[in-house]
Amino acid sequence: MGIGFNDLTLMLGKRNQGNGRDGKSAYEIAVSHGFAGSETEWLASLKALPYTLTEADKALIVAQVIESLGGNPIFGYVDEDNHIIVQGDLTDGTYSVKYELADGSKVDIGNLVLDTNTYWSVTKNLTNCVLDNSATKVVAGGSYSATVTASDGYELSSVSVTMGGSAVSVSGGSISIASVTGDIVITAVATAVQTGPSYTNLLPISTDASGNPYNGGQGWKTGYRLNSSGVEVALANIEVTGFMPLKLNDTVYIKNITDDGTHVIALYDSAYAKLATMQFSTVFGVCNGELASSKKINAGLHTQVEQAGDKIAFMRISANEITANSIITVNETIA
Repeated sequence: MGIGFNDLTLMLGKRNQGNGRDGKSAYEIAVSHGFAGSETEWLASLKALPYTLTEADKALIVAQVIESLGGNPIFGYVDEDNHIIVQGDLTDGTYSVKYELADGSKVDIGNLVLDTNTYWSVTKNLTNCVLDNSATKVVAGGSYSATVTASDGYELSSVSVTMGGSAVSVSGGSISIASVTGDIVITAVATAVQTGPSYTNLLPISTDASGNPYNGGQGWKTGYRLNSSGVEVALANIEVTGFMPLKLNDTVYIKNITDDGTHVIALYDSAYAKLATMQFSTVFGVCNGELASSKKINAGLHTQVEQAGDKIAFMRISANEITANSIITVNETIA
C-alpha cells in the first residue's frame, strides 16, 4: 500500500499532527466520519483497549474503524503503544476490528473482546488428581465450585484451598465458594492406592491335624523335621510347616524358603494320614531362599503321588529355613 511504520505513527499515533498520507489528524478523520464536538471533547471521550497490532497490520493502516457486531461504527486511533483508542463509553462485548484504507476499503483484523469486570485468578497445584472446573479466573464477587478427583489407582490424601491468602473450608474433594474476594489457590495431592498381594499365603494359615492354627498361628515350627512317615520329629535348626490344602495337579509356589534339597515334603489325605513323602529336591530342587520356585504336583512327579491320586488333600514342607517372609501358595503365582 506504500505506507510505512513511520508514516503510520505520525498519522495515527500523534493525535493532532496531520502528517499522514491524507494530511488529516485523527480528530479530523473522526469528524469526517460524523463526530460532532470539539477536539477537546473528542480527546476526553477516548478509551484505551488492549489490542496489539502486528507489523503486517501497521503497513496497511490509514485510518481505523471499530464496528460492533451490530454494525455501528466507532472511530478512534492507534497510540504510541499500539493500543486502539476509541471514542465513547463502550459497553462490555465483542467488537470486530476493521481498518479503512486510502481507497475507502476496509480490512478485517479480528474480534476485540471488551471486558471491564474485575477478576481473581484460579491457580491449581494438582498431583495425581484432576479438577472438574477448568476456569483460570473468576469474576470478583461471583461464585466458584469444583470437585477434586484422584486419578485411577490413586486416592486423595490432602486438599487445601486459599482465597486471598486465607484458608477456605473444604469438604473432602468438594470446593464451594459463594463469593470470590481474592485469588484462589487449590493444592491437592493423591497417593497411590496400597493394595495387598494378589495371592493367599498358606503358611500363616496352616493347621495341625485337628484343624487348629499351627504353632499358635505362626504357621511353622523351628527345631523339627518331617521323617519318611510324614511325622514331625525333633531336629535342631530345621523348620516344618503345618498342614496346607492341596489336590492332585495343583501347582505349588514357594518363595523365601531355603533348603539344600535333602528334607521332606509330605502329602496327606483328608484324615491327615500320610500318602507320600518326597525329598525337597524332587519337587523344587535346591532353593536359596529369595527366588520363587514352583512345581505341579501330578502323577509323573513321583510314584507315590501317582498312587495317592485324588486322595491328596494336604501337604507339609520341612526345610533348612522358613521365616516370617516365607510364602507358599497353591495355583497362585507370587509377584
